[in-house]
Amino acid sequence: MWLTTDPSANGHGLCNRRELTPEEKQLFSVRLDQKAFFPDKRAIRFRVVIPSSDRKLVHWPKWGKKRLERWWYDALNKTGSGKANTWWLYWGNIPAEALEAADLASGQLLEGWPAMFRDAKGFQRPPLFDATAALAELERRL
Repeated sequence: MWLTTDPSANGHGLCNRRELTPEEKQLFSVRLDQKAFFPDKRAIRFRVVIPSSDRKLVHWPKWGKKRLERWWYDALNKTGSGKANTWWLYWGNIPAEALEAADLASGQLLEGWPAMFRDAKGFQRPPLFDATAALAELERRL
């Protein structure tokens, strides 16, 4: 799992929600007349506290510099706006109950997290997405 100590979600190479270009639709085999979007990977911010003594927590620069060719490490750092020193890897599972989830735009905690995101068997699932309502809201805003 990728983590950061950076309080800002800006940079890091994470995209905002945006419509695919015609070229991207072709690349991903999406009909050109179909609406398709990249997700907003900065919509939700998860916060977790992991003790620095946890051996599964590894600082990305230390891990990456040992395992990647220099040009590849530098390219990833550049894509992430030079914020690689704030990146960490966690080589384990983090239970949903250990995460604090907040809507990044409003700063409000997600009500019902994580229980409302579990199915009847207790599996963690993303919330149902009403694409028709989302498109109607988007068209209303435009």
